This record gives sequence, structure tokens and C-alpha cells, in this order.
Amino acid sequence: RHGMTQTYIADAEAAGARVGSSLAVDRLVRKGDRVVGARGRRVNGHTVTGRVHIRCRYAFVCAGAIGTPALLRRSGITRHVGNTLQLHPMARVVASFADEVAEGDFGVPVRQINHFKPELTLGCSVSTPAHLALWMTGRGSQDLEEIAPRTAVFYALVRSTTRGRVRHPWPLPEPLVFFDLSRSDYGRLADGMHKLCEVLFAAGAQQIMLPMPALPAATTLAQVEAMLARIPRVRPEITAIHLFASCPLGSDGTAPLDPFGKVREVSNLFVNDCSMLPGALGGSPQGTVMAISMRNVDRFLSAG
Repeated sequence: RHGMTQTYIADAEAAGARVGSSLAVDRLVRKGDRVVGARGRRVNGHTVTGRVHIRCRYAFVCAGAIGTPALLRRSGITRHVGNTLQLHPMARVVASFADEVAEGDFGVPVRQINHFKPELTLGCSVSTPAHLALWMTGRGSQDLEEIAPRTAVFYALVRSTTRGRVRHPWPLPEPLVFFDLSRSDYGRLADGMHKLCEVLFAAGAQQIMLPMPALPAATTLAQVEAMLARIPRVRPEITAIHLFASCPLGSDGTAPLDPFGKVREVSNLFVNDCSMLPGALGGSPQGTVMAISMRNVDRFLSAG
């Protein structure tokens, strides 16, 4: 695993690119059907230290599934932009065992059950004491310290069909994200947690805490089933990962981008990040984004 500083950014700088940091781009500057530049601020933390005006012949926006549609909409490019955000809802459970399960450097464990993909992924999550405390609110610090070596966090990740919205109304400093899980989403999460708990009990778990703080820990699968039957009336604590599809590419006019990432309303503006993916993948989008981005750049360069 290598960061971008060791991969594409290093290659770009070697080819003559200049990388500017501590900049916040507020909007793109348009002239007719072209983008001629961008206006923004130099920042140091939350302090503005100066103004910036960037000129360009072509512009690529790669600000992510939230930042890209927010920037486009602030710049007056709104047609079908920010209306189709998709993500992977994720439910976490905490399981305690008789034996130690903690590792010296837990990090992000890469242990998964992929049998149910792409609709469902089961796996092991970050399980440092701080993360355990987050998902075990209400337990005393001594109790947590004592059980931490025998306790770990696990997740059930599902592919949602819900589509959210990204907006950035003035004068708010950050975009607003609207995303409401559907009843079917809650059903998928309940099914995922049931399968996950079944695996954990078979692996020797002594008790499992579901992401519903008002309910006690379960020691049998029957107790888990009774708790899950209360979803969505008792809504579990849900997080999200893998955001994409808020500015999708496509071959018809309902997509804001053409099949190679060019913004349809603007002749020299391209989007080349996870927001361009047309839908939820059911897994990490990293490899897909990198492959499509390289394809788009190859097409751009070959077109002169």
C-alpha cells in the first residue's frame, strides 16, 4: 500500500507538474462554454492568508464524491450534478472471545468474507482501544482495558440502492449531504448482521454487542435474531464508506459527464474521481477509479 506521494503525484512532478498545497478553490471561472480558471484562497488551518486566481486551458476536477459536485454547483454547473450520490452503508458489531484476538499493530485488517459479494461484505474492522470505546459507549475505562485484548470490531457492508444529494447553499462553509436509508437498506443491514453474528458465534464469540446502545449484549444467535427483528423501528447506528456516483459518466443526456468524464455543459472541463462512477460497486472503488481515470487521461492525451 502506497500513498499518492509515492505513485501518481511523483510521476506528475517528474513530468513537470506543479503541486500546490494549502489552497481552497471556491469556484471555477467560466467564459462562454469554457472554463478559463479558478478562484480560491490560500489557507493556513482556518485562516485565509491570501487570494488565488488560477488560469487554465483545460481543467480536471478531482475533489471526491462530495467536493466535486459541490464545486461544480458553486460554479453554476448544476444539471444532473449532485443528485445521485451512492455509498455503502456499514453496520459494526463488537465481539468478545475467551482467547486474545488483538494484534500488536491491528491497523485496518484485510480479512473479509466475500461469498455474498457484491450485495454484502463481512469483515474485521479497526479494533484499537479507542475504536472499541467508540462502539462500546457506556462501559468503564477499566472494564474496556481489561477486555480489549479479547475483543474486536467487525462489520457488515451492504450495497444500497438509495441515491442521495449533495448541495452547497451559500453562505455555509461546507457542503450538505442528504441520504436517507430505505426500508430495504435496513433489511439488508439486518441480514448482514445476522450472517456476521452467526460466523462470530461459530468462531467462539462469547458475547456480541449490536450497534443499538439501548439493547444488552447478546450471548446467543436467538437473542441476536430477536434484536434484529426490531429494525428499522429501532434504528441501529450506521456509518458509511466508499462514496461515489454523485456526478456519473454515461452515454445519454441524463448523465452530467460523457463516457470519458467530460462535463457536458463545458467544452474543456473534466471530472476524474470516484464521483464519476455510475453506481455502487459492492466493494472498494479504488482500483476501478484508478483504471477509469487512466483510461480517461489516455483518451484526453490522444485527442491532442
